[in-house]
Amino acid sequence: MTISPAELNRLRAELAQQARALADTHADREQLKARLAESEASPLAWAEQLGAKSLDNFLIALGAATEHEPMSEAIGRIHELISGFRAATTDTERETASSFFRPGRSYTRDLPYRAPEDRPNFECVGVGMHPSKGVLRAFGFEQPGYGRPWASSALSEEAWAEGWVDLGPIRPDRLTRAFAPTQALPEDQGASE
Repeated sequence: MTISPAELNRLRAELAQQARALADTHADREQLKARLAESEASPLAWAEQLGAKSLDNFLIALGAATEHEPMSEAIGRIHELISGFRAATTDTERETASSFFRPGRSYTRDLPYRAPEDRPNFECVGVGMHPSKGVLRAFGFEQPGYGRPWASSALSEEAWAEGWVDLGPIRPDRLTRAFAPTQALPEDQGASE
């Protein structure tokens, strides 16, 4: 089998491209290993990047999450809060989070001197454009304060401007309501009894 000079050059170029891709993958792997080591050495280092209000909101939300029952649910909620706040400290998340509510995210009003039971919460399950008014609406579930019942809600851009803080991803069961509204959740069963 004889390989033509053109085919040989094509194979060399392909080999060089594969070698560069492998080197890039190796460099990415080393960066991830360094980030992992940094995260393990100081798991809450990201909290230093939070402003005073955001740190206050994080601590209040963390305190409220510890009161969930059963304890396994509380631990899951704490993990979600930490993940959400950690993600919010990246520049990309800050840019995205500052424009409007995002589906699959939980929010609380930026009211730093109010108790959690007086601070409104919102879990966004969808965002859409009003068909005739042409304005954005965030659809989801709003809670007037911690421990109070949730209700369906649609919030506007004006509501967003009042100041909401992204708490991170929501539990998947909230999305179940949007796609299968006839499926009762445990909290709905308790409310109807």
